[in-house]
Amino acid sequence: MTWFTENSMVPLITGVLLTVVFLGLALHFYDRTMLIIGLAIAALTGMVVGIESWIVTDRESVETLIHKLATAVESQDMPTILNHISPVREDLKERVRQEMGQYRIESCRIVDFLNFSTDGSSTRAESVFVVFARGEQANQPGLIPIHQRVKLDFQKDADSGIWQLTDYAHESARLETHSF
Repeated sequence: MTWFTENSMVPLITGVLLTVVFLGLALHFYDRTMLIIGLAIAALTGMVVGIESWIVTDRESVETLIHKLATAVESQDMPTILNHISPVREDLKERVRQEMGQYRIESCRIVDFLNFSTDGSSTRAESVFVVFARGEQANQPGLIPIHQRVKLDFQKDADSGIWQLTDYAHESARLETHSF
């Protein structure tokens, strides 16, 4: 039932259409029962949408984190990026420092989420997506387009419930075959 908890458009559209139909019938036939049904459907639709927005799934949490990381990459905000890396992965932090030092990113946007998966206990997650950026390499002046397929691995902290980056890989999105 993740379609419901990640996208409330189906219940919202259905609820609005049914509300309009029943209120229209109530007005056309001057029927109090149809009016009550229409108002009940409107209230139920509001509750369903409210509940859906209150529930945050693992996918939504990870996607929000990925967008935060993309914003941090774009603004060269190294402390924010490093803050989202698992504290036990000092090697990964150093790899990120080295790689980010090679570029000055001007813009960075995620254009397509390709895959999201979690393990059975929802403590580990993997997301694969395509990112388009524009930036300069440290040794080559001038903006270049950067079109990458990115894989991020996450682990949920047992105490705080916050997702943390544990590994990443990237390759050109233009390749015919991909390694991940």
